[in-house]
Amino acid sequence: MPLSAVSQSQTTVLGRKDKALICYFSRTGNTRSVALRLRDILSTRYVVDLVEIQPLVRHGYLPWLLYSFFPNSRVRIENSNVDVSGYGLVCLGSPKWTFSCPPFNEYLHLMTGCSRKRIVLFLTFGGFREKDFVTRVLRKIREKCAASVSLLVIKRGNIVNGSYARLVDDFTKSLED
Repeated sequence: MPLSAVSQSQTTVLGRKDKALICYFSRTGNTRSVALRLRDILSTRYVVDLVEIQPLVRHGYLPWLLYSFFPNSRVRIENSNVDVSGYGLVCLGSPKWTFSCPPFNEYLHLMTGCSRKRIVLFLTFGGFREKDFVTRVLRKIREKCAASVSLLVIKRGNIVNGSYARLVDDFTKSLED
């Protein structure tokens, strides 16, 4: 594509877009819905890589529930490339489980190259006490990356009724400021 075909707001050095990573874990598809919406919006300004965190072993609901009662529990994941140094924007997505989301915790544990990156954390939830969960995850990210984090939290009901799209749209506009 010739440089003249790319709008100035989308360009960086030599007309190339910045890169963004959207990395998420989703068991039921709710967090995936938010990740896909983010991708659609951000792809107008960034070259977006979308990565789904894949646990090596797929569990049913009850085993995941048990794992989630241990705040820092982790499980092995297939994703071996967790170096985010090549991205200008890193979006990390997870469902809020009881105290922990083990595949997401493992990704955070393995993630490298995140020092002083622009980080977006997006969480989906259906239950309660999401603020405690958010506080724990934000602390982990800030300790690991020494970065400020933009936060998007979406309730399952908003995903079910489709209103999450507007919430994601409004959120991404705030990132531009």
